[in-house]
Amino acid sequence: MEQRFVDVVREDDQFVVDVPGPQQLDEAGIEVAVTSLSTPGVWFGNQGEARDLARKCNEYAAQMKRDFKGRYGSFATLPLPDVEASVKEVGRLVDELKLEGVCLLTNVNDV
Repeated sequence: MEQRFVDVVREDDQFVVDVPGPQQLDEAGIEVAVTSLSTPGVWFGNQGEARDLARKCNEYAAQMKRDFKGRYGSFATLPLPDVEASVKEVGRLVDELKLEGVCLLTNVNDV
């Protein structure tokens, strides 16, 4: 199975995500792409920012699933080490966004 990575660039306080579209998936022979956010995740020392960024990432992934039914799945991002916010986000992922699961990093904030 071939793995491809997506670039996320921060420009003018906005995150720009370059995700292969269905045409690129077809050209590469990929039937379904599953997205997830890798290290360093969304934790940069501020709980509020981590919560907001996790929600935005998860909403973006859910929108991709809606826009391109059957072509994308996603493992959601959690705002760890904020456990309370992470538990709330898991509920939203299951009930509202319908994402496939969560991606847990092995280390957040050196823990």
